[in-house]
Amino acid sequence: MEKFLFMKRLATILLVLSMVLTLSAQNTTFNKDSVFTLGINAYAGGNLEEAQLHFDTYLKNADDTTDAQYATVLHKRGNVATLLGHYKEALRYYHTSLAIREKLFGKSHPDCAASLANIGNALQNIGKHAEAIDYLLRGAEMDKKFFGEMSQFYGEDLHNIGNSYYGLRDFANAEKYYLEAARTKASTIGDDSYDYATTLAMLANLYSDLGQNETAMKYYETAAKIIGASKSSQDTYANVISSMGTLYSALGNYTEALGKYEQAKAILEKMGMEKTTTYIAVLTNVASAYFFMGNYDKTLEVDRQVAEIAMAGMGEKSLEYATALNNIGTIYMKTAEYTKALEYLWNAAKIRKEVLGENNIEYAKSLNNIGNTFLLKGDAKASADTLLKAYKIAESVFGKGHNNTTDYLLNIANCYMKSDDYKLAHTYLQKSYEIGSKSLRENFSFLSSRERELYWQNNQVLYNSVIENTFHIPADTSAARCSYNAELVTKGLLLTSEIEFNRLIAESKDSKLIAEFENMRQLGLILNGELEKPVEERIYNCDSLEKEIQKMERHLVENCRQYGDFTRSIAINWKDVQKSLKPNDVAIEFANFTENDVVKYAAIVLTKAMESPVFVPLFDESDIARLLRGIAPAKPDVQKDDDRGASTVSAKRQGIYESTGLYRLVWQPLEKYFPENPRIYFAPSGTLHQIAVEYAPVDNDKTISDKYEVYRVSSTRFLAMDYMQRPLKNSVLYGGIFYDSDTTTMKRESDRYSTRTTNTTSIFALNRNEDRGSLNYLPGTKTEVEDIVGKLKKSRVKTKLYEGTQANEESFKALSGSNIAVLHIATHGFFLPADEKLSGDQSLIQSGLLLSGANYAWQNKPLPEGIEDGILTAKEISYMDLRKTDLVVLSACQTALGEITGEGVFGLQRGFKKAGAHTIIMSLWPVDDKATLLMMTEFYSNLTSGMTKREAFLASQNKVKTTAGFENPRYWAAFIMLDGNGK
Repeated sequence: MEKFLFMKRLATILLVLSMVLTLSAQNTTFNKDSVFTLGINAYAGGNLEEAQLHFDTYLKNADDTTDAQYATVLHKRGNVATLLGHYKEALRYYHTSLAIREKLFGKSHPDCAASLANIGNALQNIGKHAEAIDYLLRGAEMDKKFFGEMSQFYGEDLHNIGNSYYGLRDFANAEKYYLEAARTKASTIGDDSYDYATTLAMLANLYSDLGQNETAMKYYETAAKIIGASKSSQDTYANVISSMGTLYSALGNYTEALGKYEQAKAILEKMGMEKTTTYIAVLTNVASAYFFMGNYDKTLEVDRQVAEIAMAGMGEKSLEYATALNNIGTIYMKTAEYTKALEYLWNAAKIRKEVLGENNIEYAKSLNNIGNTFLLKGDAKASADTLLKAYKIAESVFGKGHNNTTDYLLNIANCYMKSDDYKLAHTYLQKSYEIGSKSLRENFSFLSSRERELYWQNNQVLYNSVIENTFHIPADTSAARCSYNAELVTKGLLLTSEIEFNRLIAESKDSKLIAEFENMRQLGLILNGELEKPVEERIYNCDSLEKEIQKMERHLVENCRQYGDFTRSIAINWKDVQKSLKPNDVAIEFANFTENDVVKYAAIVLTKAMESPVFVPLFDESDIARLLRGIAPAKPDVQKDDDRGASTVSAKRQGIYESTGLYRLVWQPLEKYFPENPRIYFAPSGTLHQIAVEYAPVDNDKTISDKYEVYRVSSTRFLAMDYMQRPLKNSVLYGGIFYDSDTTTMKRESDRYSTRTTNTTSIFALNRNEDRGSLNYLPGTKTEVEDIVGKLKKSRVKTKLYEGTQANEESFKALSGSNIAVLHIATHGFFLPADEKLSGDQSLIQSGLLLSGANYAWQNKPLPEGIEDGILTAKEISYMDLRKTDLVVLSACQTALGEITGEGVFGLQRGFKKAGAHTIIMSLWPVDDKATLLMMTEFYSNLTSGMTKREAFLASQNKVKTTAGFENPRYWAAFIMLDGNGK
């Protein structure tokens, strides 16, 4: 079909050409005014090929080559050449036109000013920006003289001068002229005009290059709104939309970027602009989106299409063709076809160097790709030389410390790491880290939570590289400091920024802002419910709903800044943590990374007296696996009544907590750095999230927690953030729950609350066909919560107990926003891996707690409309407000489990943390009902007697392991306390 359309267009061109040649042969029929008019009309209508034919006919047949009309045709013919990407050809037409106009009108005339402007613009297009500025300034002075400072023409001149400075990467002067152009245009033609919007679009490009992405996005959105409303110049609108896509791509949101590129492409195709430079640029962007999304076949297909158009329209020495060659080369690099890759990349580099010179960012990009290809091919020396050259050019173009140099620095570091020159690698990693972290905070400050997640996915490789490199030079103090800072940033980065954001909104006391926030959360709950359903059962368009939520959140982010900075935690460094430590405190950040398919672990230790953190390489994941081999949980055929979950623990699980193997791997290498009587704060990483390393036996008599005061924390950065423990004044407890409550009772209890959300079942959606047995009633939980209530009331703690049919999901969600010091939940817990891996916070639907009436949904039985299903997922919990809750006790099975990522554990603990809870007690495996009853009642006895949370917890644990029948670690080692410190 495409070939047919092309041939049809070609036939039309030949027919027109034939008619023109016939007219030329009949000299008496040539009418220059008529041909002039035809050319002007075709040009105005965007039909460049027809305009070119008429203009060429005019220039060939006109007798007078010195009059004003002839100069105008030359000028317009230059415009056609420019639009077709033939810039050097355009210059010839413009210069000839200028010479005629100067002879006719003198050097100071509006028409001469127009020629000067177009010559300047053409010079910009071939990279001669310094030369362009001279012509543009001359033209601007004429327009200023003829039309005044407050004129549309002068405003456009300022805009063009800004373009040249922008091309020279002189961002200060570019910004100066763009802003002046915008003010002039706003005053003369209005701030809703097309020309004003084009300047906004260039300012957006400028701020995007400066890494000021929030400002860039605002300008893009305003420019797109104005230009899009204009029925003419839709090609400019397409260009702005495409630029917005590029910004989304820089932020790691490739799906959104591709959508913008495709939108721009469709506009240009509708206009018949498939052979223009604008179309080539957009098509190149489409290919780049597929490239970053890993679809290399589609990328190659589109890039080859770009190469064909560029070759045919602009020639084999054009920058557009060079870009296509470069991009094809990068695909071959990714697919390990290095000889092919280098061939394409070198050809692209040669063209760029010839057209633009050596000191140009496009040439630097080519060298960067060539250097990376050399490294993959195994030629480290050639790689380093080439990458260094690329970086020096990038630094000279952008300036030292610019965000656009981060990847160049990281590539050089990677090259030296591959060559085992880790000290030199650190030099470049340090520079890249400093720039990247500043950019991270700036971008997080205006993005929505989903956009932050995508941005982080695209940028976390830098932080992983820092840890990996330091592993090989642990004695390097600079590298150790950088590694500690990297861990402070990475652990729970997304979670912490969201918690801080939620807190700012809630504490703002801005009723309008809070209402908008609640509206966004409600839409989030609806989206969550829809995503849990099979696609064919969804009512709403999830993509549209998600975009609306992101739009609302972006607006909230912008407006909440007046109340504080929710990115402040990113700026916390090792010195800030050290300042918060007491003389005997120890802060430990555990870290892990993958090198050659081997997961390796390290610890970074910090004390008050240290001049620098100490980096300590520890073990491989296989070492932990050997300790755990043969002692993992086993799922029995029949569940026992005294277990709070769907599985029990193999008796061999005790092994890791009865031998000293865990201590020797994790703690023994660190002890030499501990001060006397240390108090240890440690933040786990990787597998350590789900191993109770604080119970590692030191010898036959005691564990590491018996020997030292040990606190498990989400991140040691929280030591540098103030937190006041809330007094134990009130509490809410759940236990003795009826999982088999009848639907009539469930409906009656549900009607007591007005906080119901959509009736969805994540378990049903994730595992629709799974055959699950009935949930057993847990008699120990009733005894447990009633005993705890008695103890709390004796200590005059206000207490509310939900049990039986009252312990439903509706009552739990109604607690949102309440002032509750302690929330205790004794029930079944679950963690069910999905058939397909879920990304980010969506994986929170795999973990949860089971409340009244849960057996219906648990066994895939139908449930009446209008009531909750009793399966409370971590995702649902995350939408609650539990900021005033100091302690959550999850007296249930497997409540510490979840998908492990660099962010931490995506399970119940993340759900409660997102809701704002501080300290969490949770379990690593299915727990025994009687042992848990003993531990929990003892814990509250200790807590109400005046012990700290940790003291009460350890004492209750010790009570269990010294009670006959419960000595085995399977009864007492499952429970861990997260963030139990007083800070």
